[in-house]
Amino acid sequence: MSRLPRITRAETAVFLGGIASMGLELLAGRLVTPTFGNSIYVWGSIIGVFLTALSLGYWAGGRTADYAGPQALVSVLTAAAMLAGVVAVFGEPIVGATAALPVPSRYAAVPAIVALFGPLTFLVGFVSPYGAELSAAESTGAASGRVYALGTIGSILGSFGTTFVLIPAFDVVTIAAFYGGVLLA
Repeated sequence: MSRLPRITRAETAVFLGGIASMGLELLAGRLVTPTFGNSIYVWGSIIGVFLTALSLGYWAGGRTADYAGPQALVSVLTAAAMLAGVVAVFGEPIVGATAALPVPSRYAAVPAIVALFGPLTFLVGFVSPYGAELSAAESTGAASGRVYALGTIGSILGSFGTTFVLIPAFDVVTIAAFYGGVLLA
């Protein structure tokens, strides 16, 4: 049995992107709940927006990964971190502003979630295809497997860490800023 190759910086970015994406998804619920409630419509909107943005980011990242080097990955992560900063600073005012839109109540949270988390999550979607391209694995299949595993492990940690550690201890602004830092790490 051969040893696993060392985890590259790009693969580490995938792991951290998994932590941040799941953490931000849970944080979205905390951010919009005071205004829009905690219904199935709100959570369905959060999950739907995150999955849509991630899938579009995976697609766009996959189309550009062959030409993207490590600097492109750093640029994407930096831009995503900046957008996490926007969530931290302007999240509550944006939620308040979108609450005034003439949208049927079951869809009322969608504009806020799209505005705050759509572009950020889209950029996080680039990380996995870039990570696979920059992986130290010997084949496309091995690189994809490593990236999926690392991203999923990160998402698991982001889910439990956000739920049981961060949310009970910190406010939304601090957690959003924390995830901006995770994306820069």
